[in-house]
Amino acid sequence: KSLGKINASKVRKKTWIRVVDPDVEKIQSLAKKTGIPSNEIEESLEQEERPKIISGKYLEIVYRAPILSDGEIETSPVHFYVFENQIVTIEKKNIYVLNEISFQKRHSVFRLLHDG
Repeated sequence: KSLGKINASKVRKKTWIRVVDPDVEKIQSLAKKTGIPSNEIEESLEQEERPKIISGKYLEIVYRAPILSDGEIETSPVHFYVFENQIVTIEKKNIYVLNEISFQKRHSVFRLLHDG
């Protein structure tokens, strides 16, 4: 899927951009549209990334989510970049719980972010 015409500085509604195992083109597009440096996005795809929280221009949270791989439970990093009106998630491997949240959001079962 394309990232479309999203500019993080002009987003008024609260949005969620979810990217799974992006290629070089998607990394460049995401960097341009959100202001997250492309080298930081590339680093987010490293499997050995450790959990952390960094606050700056945006809040960066790295979480290791459990995944089932060949019958074994492993963890894989998920990066959350939290802006005022936008959350960007980057996953190296598809994370089940984010699939469920994405499905629920697309089908209007609940709102990911409150518009309060």
